[in-house]
Amino acid sequence: MELRQLAHVVHSSASKKLRTIGIPDSLDKIPTITRSVSTSAPELGSLADVFSEQGSGPGEVSAARTAPSTGNGQQGWLTPAALHSLCFPSNVELLADPTVPLQPLGTLVTSQAWDLAAPVSAGTDLQLSARVVSLNRDNSGIRVVIQCSLSAAGTVAYIECTSYLDKSGKGSDRNIGQIPELLARVPDLRKDVGTNGLGYLDVGQRTAYSSAQLGTQASKNWARITGDINPIHVSKASARLFGYRSVILHGAAIDAWAAGELGIDGSESCQGAASFRAPVLLPTQLELVELTDNRFAVLDAGSGRDLVHLWYSGKQNVPDVGEAIVLPRQDGRSSSTLVSQGMCAGAASGLPRLQQSIDSAVPWRKRYREAMEEMSWFDTPERGTNCAQSGLNALSELLHFSDGRTLSDAILREPSNAGGVITGTQKGRNEGLELSIDGRTLRGHELVAELDGWKQSGRLLDGADVALREMALDPDLLQAAGVTFVCLGAGAELSPARQLLEWGFDVAAVIRPQSRRKAELLAAAHESSGTLFLPPDDGADVVEAPERVAGWIAKLPGRLVIVDSLYAPGSAFLLAAAGADVVERLVCSERTDTMLAWIGSPTDAFKLGEDGLKKQLGEGAVARSVSTYAMVRRLRPGRIGGVYPGFVDVQGPNYAAAKRIGRWRATVERAAGRQISYNVGPMSLTASVTDHRILKTAYDGLERLGMPPLPSDLSASIMAALLVWDLHTPDAQRYSDTFLTDKAVDCGMFSSPYEPNGLMEFAVALGAGSSVTGGVKGLVRRSR
Repeated sequence: MELRQLAHVVHSSASKKLRTIGIPDSLDKIPTITRSVSTSAPELGSLADVFSEQGSGPGEVSAARTAPSTGNGQQGWLTPAALHSLCFPSNVELLADPTVPLQPLGTLVTSQAWDLAAPVSAGTDLQLSARVVSLNRDNSGIRVVIQCSLSAAGTVAYIECTSYLDKSGKGSDRNIGQIPELLARVPDLRKDVGTNGLGYLDVGQRTAYSSAQLGTQASKNWARITGDINPIHVSKASARLFGYRSVILHGAAIDAWAAGELGIDGSESCQGAASFRAPVLLPTQLELVELTDNRFAVLDAGSGRDLVHLWYSGKQNVPDVGEAIVLPRQDGRSSSTLVSQGMCAGAASGLPRLQQSIDSAVPWRKRYREAMEEMSWFDTPERGTNCAQSGLNALSELLHFSDGRTLSDAILREPSNAGGVITGTQKGRNEGLELSIDGRTLRGHELVAELDGWKQSGRLLDGADVALREMALDPDLLQAAGVTFVCLGAGAELSPARQLLEWGFDVAAVIRPQSRRKAELLAAAHESSGTLFLPPDDGADVVEAPERVAGWIAKLPGRLVIVDSLYAPGSAFLLAAAGADVVERLVCSERTDTMLAWIGSPTDAFKLGEDGLKKQLGEGAVARSVSTYAMVRRLRPGRIGGVYPGFVDVQGPNYAAAKRIGRWRATVERAAGRQISYNVGPMSLTASVTDHRILKTAYDGLERLGMPPLPSDLSASIMAALLVWDLHTPDAQRYSDTFLTDKAVDCGMFSSPYEPNGLMEFAVALGAGSSVTGGVKGLVRRSR
């Protein structure tokens, strides 16, 4: 639809709105369009760009799997989507014709069916024929069905029927013409399969073959390439005039995306049909789910609502759902709450009071903190492993692989190859631990003196001070012949991978091929004195292929030390932690001497007892202001029943659950006699913090309160040093029931007289540059 045609459509809609056009007595009064069309336009080959990230801006469009073949297919065959784009201008011309009683502006496509009888190659001369074959009016509006065919050398190669609805044309029932048999293929999956508790299509626990995160640019791309520039697809203001809160993605674009994901490329005869049940408002995330008998549904990932029902026949290349870990569905929607709350409920088995607390924490997103704080009293290692083991058992049943198996059914799988190896170019140096602190490189007794200051100010616990002191004074500890450190999430900022390579250790990096930090890690390996083992692409993602990751790790040389330093936003972190647990469990069953290690967080809940709290934060005006703020806002104390309540709302229940999985596994494996390392790391200025305006401001404020976060590279070095110390000192955690927090580098959070979550608002005010007294006065006023 070019601008000239759009102007004609607008004029037609205005004219038809001003004067009532009746249903014609016969379709003969409506013209038939015939013309020659070209299939050599370069735009047809660029339809795939609609669903690719290229040219759409960061985060605008992201397909979970391969970009669909919506334009030119194999060997230059035109896909059904490309052929539909040739029909579209004629359809618009018919809708705008003065004899058709429908306002084209704002009209919706409700269903479509097409038949590709023979492949059409780019450059083929085609004859187009388009006509209205049915008119229907009822209390839902006026429906017009247009049939368009494309013929080559006198033979129909492609035919489609599209049903349009104008909701403004409601009236008494009237029917002209016949509904084409082609539209009889349009599926009604709710009727055939049934509905769930919300009235949406019941997809059960079926896994999405593909998903796409689409922004408004997707609709603009489709409009630019196909010419369908109906304002409801490109302008939010126009869409609102027709009752929609945002722009609507073209129905044909959704059909094209699904067909492309299924490998329908136009190289063979095929058929398709679509029922567009609800408009797809952008931005959104879509999921493509197979039901049965070549029938598919496109779901809104956020709500689980079925938006489009699809049927395809002919050549398909339905992608393998793979071996990824996926969230369970609840009423069609993937739910991390089922997992995080469910695993906590599992941990509470046999503990009625705790079970009641977890079950009543509704909504979980807002009430998980109190429930998980109470759980921290029960699942502490000193009380045994029942709670932790029950939680892990529940997790293994709640989550499943995309092929339907639960995590408890996980097995070792062979990846495609052994991966690669990079040997560092530097000679080994053994000068002992050195840390860069405030622009100074400290080692030996200078470093010990600095650590003494940290200990006195409460920034680290005694165990961490002892371990780091020994690492600083004994260079021989930075050696571990015959050991391979396996870093899960090796690209994470807090991963010890780069520091271990610099010290000359053997490191195996589980890092996704597309990770933006992989190049940095490879460069660091080349410049180090260590050796870096790299996995094959199909054994590098603990969520997409945890069994193959485990299969690769199990064949690495040396004694294995698996280190979990994974992080991801939202529910992705929960899946990553579950994937890491699968990897650890499988490798340990194969390599029984494997050591496991985790990095804990100070924004978690731990049983610490009632001792060790400061009486106040800061000095002078800061201390008085914090005290006033705490009294007015009724902040909870830094210990509740002996439990440190470290959760902060901005991180949410997925973060808390992900961290708890590692703690449970550490508790269970330590009790079984396995050597483990679990150390709470400092608050760190990682990208996830510095890119988050509120978190970054809060961290700046916490520094003014005497709880300074550390640069991420310094944190990574400290945690690497503690890990190596644990490797050489197995008894330290073996015989301590408080091993989770013994060597915490908590930046002073554990000794705060107030819970971290309650301090955050005050810290934000300080971090934003407010004066201490001015900031607290403003917060107090807002609390009244």
